[in-house]
Amino acid sequence: MKAESNTLRDRLARQSATIEELTSFKTLALSRIAAQHEEITRVRSSQPDPDTPPVARLTPVPGRSHTIGSCS
Repeated sequence: MKAESNTLRDRLARQSATIEELTSFKTLALSRIAAQHEEITRVRSSQPDPDTPPVARLTPVPGRSHTIGSCS
């Protein structure tokens, strides 16, 4: 009976430790997801950040109307 009781206590302690580890992992994962969401929202926002330089615009090369190579 004592051996069984000790075995169950050990098992309960291991399960408690595992639950604590998984809870910590879940908290970290959720905080990372939230940070990624904030970054995506910031990047997609229509109001540019005044501290960042403007995005370069690509302009077409004059006189070229067709593609050369396998994409034509």
